[in-house]
Amino acid sequence: MRLEDLGERRVLERVHALLGKPGVSGFDDDCFVSRDGLAVSIDSGPLDELSENAFEAGRKTIALNASDLCSTGVKPEYFFLSLSLPAKKEFAWVKRFFKGAQLEAGLAGGRIAGGDLNEGATYSIAGVGFTEKPLLRRNCRAGDRMVCSGTVGGAAAARLAKQRKVFRGCPAEFKHALDLPDPGYAFCRRAWRKARAGMDVSDGLAFTLHELARLSRVRVVVEELPVPRRLPAFCERHGWDLVEAATRFGEDYCCVFSGPFKDGFARVEKGKGVFLEKGGELIPLQKEGWEAFIG
Repeated sequence: MRLEDLGERRVLERVHALLGKPGVSGFDDDCFVSRDGLAVSIDSGPLDELSENAFEAGRKTIALNASDLCSTGVKPEYFFLSLSLPAKKEFAWVKRFFKGAQLEAGLAGGRIAGGDLNEGATYSIAGVGFTEKPLLRRNCRAGDRMVCSGTVGGAAAARLAKQRKVFRGCPAEFKHALDLPDPGYAFCRRAWRKARAGMDVSDGLAFTLHELARLSRVRVVVEELPVPRRLPAFCERHGWDLVEAATRFGEDYCCVFSGPFKDGFARVEKGKGVFLEKGGELIPLQKEGWEAFIG
């Protein structure tokens, strides 16, 4: 059976069934957590998915990995960054890339400790940290509120603007969301005190909420989408669906936490599924988002 017939989640499910469960985390969680609190997250991808600006590309490489650690309640300590680059790439580009990566690693609370360099056009990163309280996806409870360390939909708006040739008129905050994502490190550290579960929004808010609901066996009701203030008007101007932009595309890399918070954008109830509350009516929010091998 081909990978495109299975999709990323089913491939990982089958692989992890072969490997077993050596830690307290499951294959669904954002990173591996051992029984003594050691946590590791690994990401990789093609360089052309990052910004053409080397400094921004370096920052995003760290941020997309750090968001996995932060959403699991892990303070990043070390990052191991490997690059495969074309032989004709200028060293000045490499220097700028690592300056950006070094800055973002510091913001996340860690440092770059090693890696590798080869010929090609890909990146690979591993983040390592520790936690005494893993925020696993299966730990949501009825009565919880959900909070988000940032906003969603800005990166989608910038990507759509590029595709439809209206990027010049795209607000700077949306461009930054795409090329310089901010996991909201300070917010995450504060949220860890009350949070029970967490997950980052790399594959879309709808996917994130459905995974939390499925694994925790609860229902999630979104009361207000955590979108940038300018996104509704921007979507209306270009004829884009706000809910689709905010929930389907991902690449926001902020973190969603569930716990006994006083306020939040969503509530957790007994039941199953994910719904958007609008005018007193509950509208099902479909589980749509990015998945490797399928799109």
